[in-house]
Amino acid sequence: MVRYVNDDSAVWAHMWQRMVELGIHPYYAFVERDTGARNYFAIPLTRALAVYQGALRQVSGLARTSRGPLMSATPGKVVIHGESHVAGRKVFVCSFLQARQPDLVGQPFFAAWSPTATWFDELEPAFADCPFPTGSETAAPQETSGRG
Repeated sequence: MVRYVNDDSAVWAHMWQRMVELGIHPYYAFVERDTGARNYFAIPLTRALAVYQGALRQVSGLARTSRGPLMSATPGKVVIHGESHVAGRKVFVCSFLQARQPDLVGQPFFAAWSPTATWFDELEPAFADCPFPTGSETAAPQETSGRG
């Protein structure tokens, strides 16, 4: 999903409908990657979610196979399922569709809602006691030098 190119629900809906007509199953709706001219082409994740959900509402079930908005970040493919309120806070509801740590796949987690974040590394955990699952919390404890 690229600003000034296809950041419009009608464009995505038309593309998905055409894909289905051609026998192609829509798969992922990636957001602009955090490389190159991203400052020009990136859109806020909240906008990407609105575009994606708006497109879903315009197509039949056959064209609703695409998952997104999606980011291929370092820990894995992160999908934003929606926005919600949890414990009085507005959050993004996320999960990994694929992950370097297979046990993280499908586990929901919450990111603090942001009107400006355009990539996973700009998101923060919604709650201090619930860090993002990255697999590091399942790694063996690091040995310390014994100082301090």
